[in-house]
Amino acid sequence: MSISFGTLACPDWTIQEVIRAALEYGYDGIELRGADRQHISPEFTPVERRDVRQRFEDAGLQIVALTAYTRFAQVDPTALQEQVDTMKRYVDLAVDIGAPVVRTFGGQYPGDVDREALFNAMADALRQAGEYAAQAGVKIVLETHDAFALGATTADILDRVNHPAVGALWDIMHPFRFGESPEETCRHLSGRVYHTHIKDGRLRPERGSGGHELCLPGDGDVPIKEIMSLLLAEGYQGSWCLEYEKTWHPELPDTEVALQRFATLIRGYLEELGA
Repeated sequence: MSISFGTLACPDWTIQEVIRAALEYGYDGIELRGADRQHISPEFTPVERRDVRQRFEDAGLQIVALTAYTRFAQVDPTALQEQVDTMKRYVDLAVDIGAPVVRTFGGQYPGDVDREALFNAMADALRQAGEYAAQAGVKIVLETHDAFALGATTADILDRVNHPAVGALWDIMHPFRFGESPEETCRHLSGRVYHTHIKDGRLRPERGSGGHELCLPGDGDVPIKEIMSLLLAEGYQGSWCLEYEKTWHPELPDTEVALQRFATLIRGYLEELGA
């Protein structure tokens, strides 16, 4: 069991500042955001990649995941092949930095498109990417996010992909805020959750479907401990990864407050659950 946090929480920190905070607050690893040449990117040179990997290895920290920004909810063959090719670049990057998992989005549904045609096209593309990832010893995870926020929808895609190198990233906030119970989500994704994003928020139904307000972990409505218990019963072996959206929500409390709170909270839950 490892505890980690994603660098979405600290866009302005250097790699050394990320490492310093991880060590100070007792984290085992880091999820690196693979966008905009921030902390890591497919645009990094071989020398830059080796440097990042060495810094984390020297600190005794794992790189638990790499977040790609691919979106496979497309039916145009050319656009889908671009997503596959981009994912392959992220897989190569994951190999170079030692990350076992690469995140992808499904994205939003593209206009008035037939759902069956869309899902089958997505599955074919993800299977192609999964075959490449499997040869590299990497797993691709489809996040419960956007149009695929529900475990039921993500599972529909994974059933069609039917490849062991393609699984799920259970972002625990999104299925819950749209009314899918943790038991339902766990049942749909059973045995296929390779990574998690743990975050908390207060439900705000007056804001419409899925309305919510993010907050510090432990202060909101998301049943974090219950979800962890469900995953442990399933034999979950991935990381418990804090996704603190400071990049998108600068009004949230300071990142270091969240890091300290999360590490204490999750280790306490693990002890209570006997993990």
